[in-house]
Amino acid sequence: MRILIAGRIAILAVFAAVSAFSQTAERKIVIQSLDEHYDWAITPERLQDYRAASQDVRIVVARTPQEFEREIVDADAVIGGISKDLFAKAKKLKWLQSYSAGVEAYRWPE
Repeated sequence: MRILIAGRIAILAVFAAVSAFSQTAERKIVIQSLDEHYDWAITPERLQDYRAASQDVRIVVARTPQEFEREIVDADAVIGGISKDLFAKAKKLKWLQSYSAGVEAYRWPE
């Protein structure tokens, strides 16, 4: 139950941030699904909830590294991790929602 509530709070925070920072009507959130450890965040029920939360946001689940690299280019937000190289390619990125509490891996000088 706590995971369900935490997941809903996280996605609402991402929606709010993307809406606040984006000037365009078309917004895109990419859910990084490369690690099975985080499958709890992308169940069919969760995806349905995420998509029902806003019709102005397109939710994309990237299940392979190739999909993630392709989708990150025009993403407004990412749920999950991102490498330094892919971060440089994410020109529209405004929000990164980490699955974990520790974000030290994302403290790049750039």
